[in-house]
Amino acid sequence: MLKGGDLIGKPAIAYDTGEQFDRIQDLIFDPVKNQLIGFLIDEGGWFSDARILPFHSIQAIGKDAAIARSKSLAIAASQIPEIDRILKTNQILRGTQMMTTDGSYLGVLVDFFFNEHSGEIEGYEVSGGLFDDLASGRSFVPALQTLKLGEDVAFVPPETLEYMAESHKPVPATSPSPATTPFPDSLHTLENTLGRRVRHSVRSDNGLFIAVPGQIITPRAIERARTHGKERELLAAVGLSSPEPPVIANQSDRLYQKAVQARTQASNLWDKLVDTVTDWQEQNLQARQQKRIKAAVGRPVARAILDRRDRVILNVGELVTHQAIAQAHQEGVLDILLDSVDESTAQVAPQEFRAPQTGEAALEQSPPEPSPLPPLATFPQPSISEAPERDRPSIQETRSEKGHHP
Repeated sequence: MLKGGDLIGKPAIAYDTGEQFDRIQDLIFDPVKNQLIGFLIDEGGWFSDARILPFHSIQAIGKDAAIARSKSLAIAASQIPEIDRILKTNQILRGTQMMTTDGSYLGVLVDFFFNEHSGEIEGYEVSGGLFDDLASGRSFVPALQTLKLGEDVAFVPPETLEYMAESHKPVPATSPSPATTPFPDSLHTLENTLGRRVRHSVRSDNGLFIAVPGQIITPRAIERARTHGKERELLAAVGLSSPEPPVIANQSDRLYQKAVQARTQASNLWDKLVDTVTDWQEQNLQARQQKRIKAAVGRPVARAILDRRDRVILNVGELVTHQAIAQAHQEGVLDILLDSVDESTAQVAPQEFRAPQTGEAALEQSPPEPSPLPPLATFPQPSISEAPERDRPSIQETRSEKGHHP
């Protein structure tokens, strides 16, 4: 098996010329057929069509590259109506909630696993839900039938729960029959792994997944382990650790046995390390994105942000809001929005910072407008010349009061 997300960003190489002609930008998944049907290598634009590599044009695919038979097999998406229709619906798999049709919540869809030869979807990696692994927080949902993919929820049949629960039989204490001869250094056979839950990844030497955390072992997984010579690793992944090997008289055989054990342990440790690093990288990316979102809210954008139907989410100069963040994430253009935030510091005079209206939580509230005072009453002041004669002092009286005589 291969994990879909691991291929994004990997090169697309032409087998006939050896030329790397593009990189994989996304995977095109048909939920009705439960099938990987192509790879998106160019999203296109207003005046150009998206370019894709149909899955049937791939000669080989591995964890590091997709090899097409020829570069000429990369075509416009409109040439295959099935692919063109899926791209136009713009259904985003990652982040969709997964639920059974009778209402049992299984988790949030993170990725999917597919058969590298046929493109068949074998299962989905989900986060949270009923069966999430305590160490990784992930679980494996087998792809049994058509996935009904909606705007927010992807539905699977109710019997999916039965295939996610462990159903192994107790390991018998008696010796196994010759038909199920155990592995040379183990009391257990691969058949004992059936129905058991995988604790950590088991990979082939070329990096393909044989079993993944949370997966319930099926006959297909056992056959895959036998094909790649990973029987011991599969036994260890489900908790059936091999006992100490029998005493070997020959010194060279003893050294060889130790080398085999060391290699098995190193392989298991490497798988655990890869899983841990992958989870850490995803958490780190999420933390960085949250930091960018917090820094963007309240700042203007330097370009118009459009959704997939060319409707304007934010126009030039408008402020980034939480609603705009949620809408851009839903439309798959959040990265475009965050890259378009104007982070420059404007040179504004202090008095121009003041908005016309004070915020509700501001320390300094706007003072109320003073009510106008009523006009003061005015009274006319008579002049001396207008005073009545009886009230005017005579010159003689004035002089006498000052002590002067004529």
